[in-house]
Amino acid sequence: MPRGSVQAFVYLIIALESPLALAQSAPTPKRTVPTVIYDAGGVSIGQLLQYVTPDKSQRYRQPEVSPPRAVHVFPVVTTKAKPGLLGPPIKGKLPGGPGLPICVIGDDQLSRHWLSLNLTALENMQARCMVVSVRNEAAFKHLRELTGKLPLMPASLDAVATAAGIPVWPVLISPEGQISQ
Repeated sequence: MPRGSVQAFVYLIIALESPLALAQSAPTPKRTVPTVIYDAGGVSIGQLLQYVTPDKSQRYRQPEVSPPRAVHVFPVVTTKAKPGLLGPPIKGKLPGGPGLPICVIGDDQLSRHWLSLNLTALENMQARCMVVSVRNEAAFKHLRELTGKLPLMPASLDAVATAAGIPVWPVLISPEGQISQ
């Protein structure tokens, strides 16, 4: 499900749950249970929302479940970007930005060095990390050890690199969409 769709869905749920929204809508005799049209199974909406809205009471809590039926296929390969230096920060081409800080890393020496320099700042801002180039599960687990409590998700950067104009990694995408190293 595209991120915009998830956000719209979350806003719709919030609007439907709001007492103000209920008071302003047409009167209903009683609140009914929604009809399930499709259920992929396995994960509740509460578990999905952990990825969108982190739990503020436990600052760096790793989600208890993987994303719905996540299958990590290794190697993860990105062909539209590569490890390298970005230069001055750039404004991403996606309007509005992702809404939360996202770091983009690979399993390469530059990414590991960048992580060692920026890990505290990434933890403080509760960044999520995309691992866009990793050869196998053992290398992914090693990156997980280096990143501590930062959530990691292996995923190719090709679609985002093209859409957002990200030529290299490691980078940080700010909630507003600014891309920097």
